[in-house]
Amino acid sequence: MDDEDENIDLGDEKDQMLAQMKKSLKGEQETELAFQIADRFISIQEADGGYDYSIIGAGYKEIDGGVYDNPDGSIREALNDILVDLRDNPFDNSARGNIRDNDELIPIDYDRLMEKAEIVDVAVVGSRCPYPRSRRKQK
Repeated sequence: MDDEDENIDLGDEKDQMLAQMKKSLKGEQETELAFQIADRFISIQEADGGYDYSIIGAGYKEIDGGVYDNPDGSIREALNDILVDLRDNPFDNSARGNIRDNDELIPIDYDRLMEKAEIVDVAVVGSRCPYPRSRRKQK
């Protein structure tokens, strides 16, 4: 982690995990997820024809992203495929960061992560986050 990077509490992960478990038990479909793994954050949300995802660094700056274009798979399957790609890429790939094979995904609050990323994006490059609230599926 760079000296200027700051760790920011993204919410109570226990409450987030409990809410996700309740959704699963009720049969509600997940439409957006966020996780921390090592020094990276991964956000993924439903989009036309698949899922938009972002790989975000510890300083909340987007490093990589794209569209996972398999609408037949679940959001969790898409997340797993993205994670496998991250872990399989060579160590010189900046998107991978310090992710190792045994690192675990820690669920975090999606909206708070996206707000932090948007603040950093506006401050650093003076532009809007590529995934603003208006483009994300509303609850």
